Parts: sequence; C-alpha cells; structure tokens
Amino acid sequence: MTAAKKFLGAGTKGVPNDGEIQVLVEIPANKAAEFKSALTPLPGVKEVHGDVATTDSTERISIILQLTEAK
Repeated sequence: MTAAKKFLGAGTKGVPNDGEIQVLVEIPANKAAEFKSALTPLPGVKEVHGDVATTDSTERISIILQLTEAK
C-alpha cells in the first residue's frame, strides 16, 4: 500500500484466506507501469505477472494483487 501511495494511489487489503491476501490498488493509469516495476525489488517478491498498457491518462484504474505467504 505504501507503493500505491508513492504513485498517487491508494490500496485496500483484503481478508487473509489460506495464506493468501488480495490487495486492491487504485492508481492513475499513467503510473501503472511504474507501479508494476516498483513491486519487483520489494523483499519477498518472486515474480510479477500481468500486462499494463502505457497511457497518458490520469483516469484511475484498479489493479488486484494476490499475495501468497512465503513458506
């Protein structure tokens, strides 16, 4: 959620379910590619999937992140 705020967005964490948590992030579309790139170096992140279109639009878009507890 800190990364979302850095890119002028907001995040809401869901309820944990069997070692998984979903996070809904809303950010401006023109920041989506940067946001995705910012996730990769975070501790514990093994891979980031999904395509994000590059756009100049400041319209907010929603991204759902699925986080899995490391075992």
